[in-house]
Amino acid sequence: MGQKEIWKSKNIEEVYKRYYDIMFQLCESGLFNGLAHPDSIKCFGYKPNIDLTEYYNKLAVLLNKHSMYAENSGGLQLNYSSDIELGLNPQLLSILRKNNVQIETASDAHKQSDVGANIMELENMLKD
Repeated sequence: MGQKEIWKSKNIEEVYKRYYDIMFQLCESGLFNGLAHPDSIKCFGYKPNIDLTEYYNKLAVLLNKHSMYAENSGGLQLNYSSDIELGLNPQLLSILRKNNVQIETASDAHKQSDVGANIMELENMLKD
């Protein structure tokens, strides 16, 4: 069974809650200065039917508290599917920006020809 098929037997809402609880622990650990792919859980196209605003706000607070940056990466679209939105989902990106979280861009190239892919688009997402 592939990774995408595993999702069919899961409670999507519970998986998302657990994912963000682990992100919170990662921030609180003090081991890292950045958080790559804060919403990579979306990579197989499964989205919860719950409002994640509370989770996104808490993540923004913890990133600031621990002087961590969040990554706005093109890797999911580049390496999984062109159907996945580029970079952070708009709601999470908006909340991070409103909370003045430092955001870094990355192409997340898995092959040499993809180095720098979509960087300008990702940078433009960060402009007012």
